[in-house]
Amino acid sequence: MRKKIFENSGSADKIHDELIRSVVTQLEGKGFMVRANHIHHPNGTPRTVKGYTPDIHAFKNLKEIIIEVETCKTIHSDNLLKWRRFSFNNGRRFWLVVPPCCKESAEMKKEVFNLPMEVYCSNLNGKLDKVNV
Repeated sequence: MRKKIFENSGSADKIHDELIRSVVTQLEGKGFMVRANHIHHPNGTPRTVKGYTPDIHAFKNLKEIIIEVETCKTIHSDNLLKWRRFSFNNGRRFWLVVPPCCKESAEMKKEVFNLPMEVYCSNLNGKLDKVNV
């Protein structure tokens, strides 16, 4: 049922942007300074990282996290080069955030391509769960 909600509740762009807003709200609530792409965030857009602009760039103390958000419609796009560049990036953590309905696809890509990234699920209600792969 949840898969249908994410697949049919609007355009992939709208769902993508709502997921970004949800993640940003959660990170800011935990004290992170955040820059976010696509949503006109007051802190601005993240800087380019190895030729790509991430959806979210979060900072807190010495923690730095690069975050990409994908939907069930975009998880199968050709993102491998971008994810590799974000994953292998001088100690910065890389998170991939997806709706629960495409968690398995994200886990599979992480394993098949041996990417050192963390996969999280967000269901737009303010909850961000780490997927243990």
